[in-house]
Amino acid sequence: MTIWFNGALKENKAPLLRGDDRACLLGDGLFETILCRDGVPIFFDDHMQRLEQSARQIGLAIPYTGQDLRKAITDLWQKLTADEGRSLARARISLLRGPGGAGLLPSQKATAQANIMVQLIPYHPVTQPSLSLMVAETRRNHASPASRMKTLSYMDNILARMEAEAVDADDALMLNGRDEVACLTIANIFSLRPDGCVVTPPLAAGILPGIVRAKILMLADRVGIKLVERSQTVEEFFSGYCFASNSLMGLQPCHHRQNGSTVPRPQEFIALKQAYEDLLQGEGQR
Repeated sequence: MTIWFNGALKENKAPLLRGDDRACLLGDGLFETILCRDGVPIFFDDHMQRLEQSARQIGLAIPYTGQDLRKAITDLWQKLTADEGRSLARARISLLRGPGGAGLLPSQKATAQANIMVQLIPYHPVTQPSLSLMVAETRRNHASPASRMKTLSYMDNILARMEAEAVDADDALMLNGRDEVACLTIANIFSLRPDGCVVTPPLAAGILPGIVRAKILMLADRVGIKLVERSQTVEEFFSGYCFASNSLMGLQPCHHRQNGSTVPRPQEFIALKQAYEDLLQGEGQR
């Protein structure tokens, strides 16, 4: 597989990182995952804005411009489609702190030598009509600023996903330290109440400010659906029509693995999903 690393295309077989890169030693870095449709990185500017904001928070400059990274995705897309003929792919931009000395505090040298890597991997859409969920023991740290960034330190999400795998569930519902529902391991969550109101956890619950989540907040108002950000218990969440969102799968229904998924799709969800598909269509024609 070919990757883009610090401005050049390289074969993934060659070693790229030094052994003392803080990304390897401490997970010191950030990443973004972007859906590519027919070579177009969907909501690219939104992803770059989130990456830049998080980079500022951790005191790390991005060594290449958004235009550079967009071109990197284009170059990788051309090679990927030549090799495999794909129409969908996931682009991952990884921002790595760089080599540094011992200790937790980043050195100026490490920050000045930050690395950036872009990978493009074929994407196979979710095929099941509804994701089965279990409730993980592993919690989100709602008090941590890192809970609202896509950091390379993803161990809590990995542990929760392993819990789901152990019971043959598709994903895990993660709670925070206050026993409030927060998110899935790879997605934001929503619950459509019987009165037609959609509820989603607030950022203070310890969730990532998802790109698609923000689009849903905007689209709900556009199609006349009430959407509120507030905390929910597990019982309240699963008592509604549940769905999840992320940049790859868009809007995806989900259910507790023990309850089944026979509930018909409400009109409010259908309207939101159609509005999102229309938004995607327009984005892909840019």
